[in-house]
Amino acid sequence: MTEAEPVEGRDYRLDGLPQAPWLVLLGSLGTTTAVWDRQVPALRAWFRVLRTEHPGHGGAGVPAGQGTVEALGQRLVATLDRLEVDRAHVAGLSLGGLVGIWLAANHPERVDRLVLACTAGRFNAAESYRHRAATVRAEGVGQLVPAALSRWFTEPFASRYPDVAAEYAAMLGGAYRSASTGRGRRSGPGNPARPGRDDDERDPGSDSLRARSRCPSRQRGAARRVQ
Repeated sequence: MTEAEPVEGRDYRLDGLPQAPWLVLLGSLGTTTAVWDRQVPALRAWFRVLRTEHPGHGGAGVPAGQGTVEALGQRLVATLDRLEVDRAHVAGLSLGGLVGIWLAANHPERVDRLVLACTAGRFNAAESYRHRAATVRAEGVGQLVPAALSRWFTEPFASRYPDVAAEYAAMLGGAYRSASTGRGRRSGPGNPARPGRDDDERDPGSDSLRARSRCPSRQRGAARRVQ
C-alpha cells in the first residue's frame, strides 16, 4: 500500500449503519473530520457516513500532486472506489464544497444529492492565499487561528461558549501539525458558527482552489438531485 492510497483512520472515517445510504462529508481548509462531530450522532442513525481528511490535515499525508481541486476530487473518487460506493449524497463545506462541485460535474453518476455550504464555484484573490501560506511556513498555523475564529463565531457566541471556540482553535492549530506527527485531534464541536462566510476560503483563487467546470448549483446550502 502506498501513501497515495486512502486508509481508514488516517484519510477517512466511517460511522453509521453499513447498509444505510451513503453520505460523504467534506470539510473546509484547516479543519479535520472533527468539524462534523456534533452532526454525526444524528446523521449516523440514517446514513453510512464517510468523513474524509484533506491531504496534510489530521493524520493524512501529503502525496505529490495533491494541490488542486481536481486532485482532491480524484482522491475522493479513489476512496469511494476503495469502499465500493457507487453513489452517495455529498455535503461539502467551503473547500469541501469545491470538491463536491468537481465530483458532481465530472462524475455525476456518483452523486445523488449535493449540499453546498459556504462555498462557490470559484474563489478569487489568489494572493491572499499565497500570503497565508507564507505566514504559516514562517510562523506556524497558529498565527491564522484568531482571524479564522473571528469569521466563524460572533463575539456574543464566543463569550458565551468559550470552550467551543477553544476546541476549534485547538483543531485549527493542530490540523497540519498532526500530519507529520500522526496524532490528529479527533474531537471537537460541530457547526455553531455564524452562517454566511464560512472560514478562510471566501476570498481565495488560483487554479489550485477552483473547480474547473460549470457549477451544478450556485446556491449556498442548496441540495438537489444530480441527474
